[in-house]
Amino acid sequence: MKKFIWMFFGGIILLAGFSFAHADVITQNLIQNGDFVKTGIPLPGWTINLSYGERYKLTSDAVMKKALEITMPVAGSATVISSPGSVSGGAFYLLTFWYHANGMSTKGETYQGCNAYVSIIWKNKTGKEIKNTGFGLPYGPIKDYQPATFTAAAPEGAVKVVITFNLEIGEQYKGPTTSIFIDDVRLMKLTKISIPVKAKKWIYLQRELTAGLKIVKDKDAEQKRAIISIPDVTPQYTTLTGGRFTNDQSIGEYEVIFRLKVKNNTIKEPVCDISANDIGSLNYDLTKKTLFATDFKQAGVYQNFPIVFVRPEAGVVAFRVTYLGGMAPALSYDKKTVIQIKSFNTDNEQFAIWFGKINLNSSPVNKFAYVRNRILVIAGLGNRIYLPSKSLSKNFTLKYLYLADVFQGFVLDKSFPLDLKKLRKVKIIIMTNVPAGALNGMLGRLTLLKFIRQGGGLIYFGGPLALGKGDIRHSLLKPVLPITTMGPWDMIKSPGVIKVSGYSWITAGLDWNQKPYISYLQKVIPKSGSTTLLKCNGLPILITGRYGKGKVAVFTGTYFNNPSKNKNQVFFYKWKDYTELLNKTINWLINY
Repeated sequence: MKKFIWMFFGGIILLAGFSFAHADVITQNLIQNGDFVKTGIPLPGWTINLSYGERYKLTSDAVMKKALEITMPVAGSATVISSPGSVSGGAFYLLTFWYHANGMSTKGETYQGCNAYVSIIWKNKTGKEIKNTGFGLPYGPIKDYQPATFTAAAPEGAVKVVITFNLEIGEQYKGPTTSIFIDDVRLMKLTKISIPVKAKKWIYLQRELTAGLKIVKDKDAEQKRAIISIPDVTPQYTTLTGGRFTNDQSIGEYEVIFRLKVKNNTIKEPVCDISANDIGSLNYDLTKKTLFATDFKQAGVYQNFPIVFVRPEAGVVAFRVTYLGGMAPALSYDKKTVIQIKSFNTDNEQFAIWFGKINLNSSPVNKFAYVRNRILVIAGLGNRIYLPSKSLSKNFTLKYLYLADVFQGFVLDKSFPLDLKKLRKVKIIIMTNVPAGALNGMLGRLTLLKFIRQGGGLIYFGGPLALGKGDIRHSLLKPVLPITTMGPWDMIKSPGVIKVSGYSWITAGLDWNQKPYISYLQKVIPKSGSTTLLKCNGLPILITGRYGKGKVAVFTGTYFNNPSKNKNQVFFYKWKDYTELLNKTINWLINY
């Protein structure tokens, strides 16, 4: 397979085939009672140390079943300590958990006396702590549960590990009562890395030329130039490379290799931190490692330093080298290479990592008393064509969430609810050209699945960001929709007149003599038990089906338009009975 090379944000990306290594996450949880379903005093699997005034409880305000809530009405501290888990020195481990917080500050993400952080404490066979790997959590309140994802290497000699959650409230704090919620704490071992020659790779050459740094000629560097820090000149914590954050890497396991050298490797001084960082994820650092001068085998010779990380769904990633200054020798940076070890393509794979195992049919179906006239519109590109102004009956009350192409990728302007209770005032959800990834992560997609399963309705419009390109086939929406998508290249040009397929009161009584036509559609396969109401050139356009107590309608025609030369035809969305068809479909979702 040929290699494709191009410049991107100051770097070069190599796409060297699509064959992945066989490395994976062993999803067995090393933390006892990490989902807090076992109850009792003391709490099984955990030790909770509280100072005066604090309290804890298990709460149903959880991601799945139960979560641990720590509340601190006054200044003090709280520490939540896991039972020890067994580990192997030198192996990589993935820590994940879900977290949200009330209080914490009165000014959002600003420190005002509240501090929450997590520590991974590695111990040897005598029980002595040999390393503490920690990272901070946001200062401000976190309204919805968000996942933390951190990859760390167990130091040599480690046989046990303990996870601690720490909350500190200072005397200066004047904000509301602070509570933190912790759920589904999981520590998992990563299998040994084995990277094939044709692994997918990205090479980044971008450098940060800030105060105290110099770009110098270097015959051993990739472009014969490197960036170098200067002792006593370069300030502490100066970034030699960080660069713009990227969405290049999908959800999965990766290795990033930094090519570095030092002028002096004889002193045992910390030189730099190498890290993978994620803007948009809860904990920012996905992994971090401190390099000492003695970690370099030779002075003046480039050496590769790898670290492993797991990239979550949220956020955009950068890869940093941060010079630590002090007594550190001069440090040269050349390039960084990111290698894909394993791609976690499906929601099922992701649930196995962040939750263990999930049975979507385990909970009873309780039909909600949804408010029948409330519609939530998730508006993507082309929304005004799919839903023309005043196209819906005045009997309906509409609320909108909008899709935006922002720095983190396609997201909604307001988060899709993670709690099904927040959709009780909604009966119908309409999604117009919206990818599955925009629904606030896998928990948002699970909420939509539960919403339909328990009696809600969904109208899903296709488009260049939806269905195949929207990665429906790998998401929890796959069993919900009455169709099977045909991959990311499912959109085809197929101009033709839309025709009724069989009898339905939804399509009956409309003026089909106007010959409404469509130019582009998405090829899909209707599932067994679904009903195809409309076709174009023999291909399904409007398909309906049921999921649990709810109902779903999918329209595969897009808003792309080739004006017809036939004056007897009209573009489908400008057809005079289009709004009638839309409202009849909504009434079917509500009433039948």
